[in-house]
Amino acid sequence: MSIKILNLFYHTEKTTIIEIVNYNLTDIPIQIFKLINLQKLCLDNNLITEIVGLDHLTQLRWLDLSFNKIEVIKGLDKLKLLI
Repeated sequence: MSIKILNLFYHTEKTTIIEIVNYNLTDIPIQIFKLINLQKLCLDNNLITEIVGLDHLTQLRWLDLSFNKIEVIKGLDKLKLLI
């Protein structure tokens, strides 16, 4: 992950939408887990293998993880607003 992506998450508590598409990410950036107001998360077309740690994003309504290499999914059942 580049410094550019890391800087996107600095002081962004009010962020509601994140789109990181076609970036060859292998993991979900840990900074995302702190964005408690996040409503839309698009991480499609990457190389992510594990979906864990998103259970704290209780405002999440839209999640796009299509076209990744997902092998493990945990905690999404706690996201009651997720479409």
